[in-house]
Amino acid sequence: MKQIVEMQIIDNRLLELGVPDYATTGAAAIDLRAMFEGDRQHYSLMPGETVLIPTGIAVKMPDNMAMHILSRAGTGVNKGIVVAHATGLVDSDYYLQIFVGLFNRNRSGDAFIINLGDRIAQMMFTPIIHPEFRIVAGFEDNGRGGFGHTGVS
Repeated sequence: MKQIVEMQIIDNRLLELGVPDYATTGAAAIDLRAMFEGDRQHYSLMPGETVLIPTGIAVKMPDNMAMHILSRAGTGVNKGIVVAHATGLVDSDYYLQIFVGLFNRNRSGDAFIINLGDRIAQMMFTPIIHPEFRIVAGFEDNGRGGFGHTGVS
């Protein structure tokens, strides 16, 4: 069953660059673009630096949905540019402009140039379950062990 997510275009330049949408029928996420405010055309992200970049959109989701902001695989692996807090989480009651925190995890080298309209991250929508918690005294030992119990190889 499809659910409706409303999208507000805050920066009309997206209409020329391409409104965020799924690139293929099998895509799980949608690319977000760098939509700098004012006349800025690019940003030089220095090694070790973090910057907050506007995307030019806002979304309004149903209460049973959340949005994750994820790094783009190629940019993260090949260039060292990742979402600053590993995975961003946008709750259903936030519907202002989406910003992406990008981190240049390289320790040295040249700046990474982000141009206006570059695809900088991706957004993925997931269902949310609000379980009811029942407080218990403890759990029976299932013999599985603790963190890392299955080994490293």
